Amino acid sequence: ADARGRRVSNDCAACHRIGAEGGDLGPDLSRIGSVRDRAYLKAYIEDPSRFNPDSGMPGYTGELTDVQIEELSRYLASLIGNQ
Repeated sequence: ADARGRRVSNDCAACHRIGAEGGDLGPDLSRIGSVRDRAYLKAYIEDPSRFNPDSGMPGYTGELTDVQIEELSRYLASLIGNQ
């Protein structure tokens, strides 16, 4: 699942940095797993405006499958630094 989540996360790199790669429009996700758990990340990916009405990030419900969102949230939750 981590490899599949990492593949899905490549789309995130347009706006988010993970390690040495990615954009800087959104927050750096390199250590997101050290401050947010998988359930929070899953819900945020589905509908960011639920948590932050001013978020520029689109929700991915309907854009990604439930399985892809689960895999992505599991991968992001594993990012605790030193990657």
